[in-house]
Amino acid sequence: MATNRLKFSNRRVADLDIPTDRAAWFYDTQTPGFAVTVSPAGKRVFYFVGRIRGRPSRVKLGVFPAVSVDDARVAVKVNAGEVAKGRGMSERRRAGRATLDDLFDHYIRVHAKPTKRTWERDEREYNRLLKPEFGAVPLAHVRRIDVEKLIARIEDDDGRGPARKARALLSKMFEVGIAGGWCEANPVRGTRRPEFDPRQRYLKADEVAAFVKAIDELRSETARDFFRLALFTGARRSNVASMRWEELEISLGLWRIPALKAKGKTAQPILLSSHALQVIQSRRNNGSPFVFPGRGKSGHYAEPKDAWRRVLKLSGLSDLRIHDLRRSLGAWQQRSGASLRTIQATLGHSDPSITARVYSPMEFDQVRAASPAAVGSMLGATK
Repeated sequence: MATNRLKFSNRRVADLDIPTDRAAWFYDTQTPGFAVTVSPAGKRVFYFVGRIRGRPSRVKLGVFPAVSVDDARVAVKVNAGEVAKGRGMSERRRAGRATLDDLFDHYIRVHAKPTKRTWERDEREYNRLLKPEFGAVPLAHVRRIDVEKLIARIEDDDGRGPARKARALLSKMFEVGIAGGWCEANPVRGTRRPEFDPRQRYLKADEVAAFVKAIDELRSETARDFFRLALFTGARRSNVASMRWEELEISLGLWRIPALKAKGKTAQPILLSSHALQVIQSRRNNGSPFVFPGRGKSGHYAEPKDAWRRVLKLSGLSDLRIHDLRRSLGAWQQRSGASLRTIQATLGHSDPSITARVYSPMEFDQVRAASPAAVGSMLGATK
């Protein structure tokens, strides 16, 4: 086993030499226990390497570049803390005492928090859908038939969407558990996946005026501009909230969402309409790297829950969600004559079938244009 040592960075890990015969190991000089392997195929995998009561232990943390050096370094420190507390994963597995709650704690700390921006959503879904019935159950006692019954019950009680989320989360937990030595099999494999039932809610012609009027009445200028930009760009709210000035090319009317922030881990260019540019330019010289600065740790605008509740109250649109603003741009693009391929590119869908499932059933008179006409049509409805 090679003992190459260097201070890890994303660039240095990407530039590591590819071995010809078997995987090479490299160790970080800054964080003890932090290692990366490079296979002859060029695959780079991060590991935590430590000793539990004198016995060597290795925990797979993720594959580069999907997992960055900084994210993997955090996961290493988490695992080192577990070792210091005497909570060896292999020992818990051999003793047969690990429960699903134990596995979820491991999943959150070594996978979700270091690699996912939406880890808090996983926490909410687990506590609501999985923990009440399975939390205290030993992992060895979770059978495939139990998973099938649970998913069927969630589907009956809460709908297909929550059932799909619960199944996906449970499956990922077991996959992470297998890699970490918590369990040997994934009981979710082979179970029925609830059919996708896409939500098709969007702002209709008789609703746009009430919605825009409600935004205009908000006291917070940041909230007003945030909702406008979410509507005008069709971008995900997390991307709008964390928009940075360096991502914008105002002269070209272009916003480039970096791969690390995009849902599909692929950089997404967004062409900005004149309405979107007007909102952005009105916020220049705010002294922050973010278009929407905030007071929290992230430095940018966070969840606009209170402002959204105010919008719903003022507009009377109780069944509307923030994500429906994204869907509204796609729907109005289709109404303006845009093809499904154009809508896919605008919204950054990685799979065209996602666009087709949501927008194909919508029947509209075909006219002739895309985003600028769609935004113009929406605002025209306010008159």
